Amino acid sequence: MNEAVTSTERNQPEPLTRVERLQLTWALAWPCALLSLVYLLLRGQVRLSEPQLSNIDQVFGILQFFLFTTWVVRRTVRLDFPGFHLLVIRAGAGEETQTMSYRESLSVGWLICWRTSLFFLPLAVAMVVLRRQPQELYHPLGWLLTSVVELLIFYTWIVKAALRKSYSGFSLRVDRSAVKTS
Repeated sequence: MNEAVTSTERNQPEPLTRVERLQLTWALAWPCALLSLVYLLLRGQVRLSEPQLSNIDQVFGILQFFLFTTWVVRRTVRLDFPGFHLLVIRAGAGEETQTMSYRESLSVGWLICWRTSLFFLPLAVAMVVLRRQPQELYHPLGWLLTSVVELLIFYTWIVKAALRKSYSGFSLRVDRSAVKTS
């Protein structure tokens, strides 16, 4: 009887504390911010025309999404945070694991990216319209402001949404029961 209660409780999303949400946000955001900063610095050193840089930007964005973002999501699920970790619960089998497949991490990464763009794109358009001139997208101050806005969005909405969503064939849940203590 106790097993049934535990199983039912695990299938229900547990609310995250502010500290837990911040830890998850940081685990997801810092590797992406670091990669973006490195790319920004390298891009500034390359002597190519603007159309060539634009093509490289597009290729970088695609590779970042399909390779790096999915790795960051899988890494975050494997991490043991103080007092909790994440579980991947696969539908049908009821399997609970800290290991994600590429397809699963792609689903989570897609949710994070499109929901971030819901906030970021209107802000970027508003800035361009208010300034009435093309905005320098690769200016360090612009990069810093973008990173701060993205962190706030992650913190307030997207991390919670990623954990509450039922994806095709799996879901993510917080597990506080079997955390390793050292």
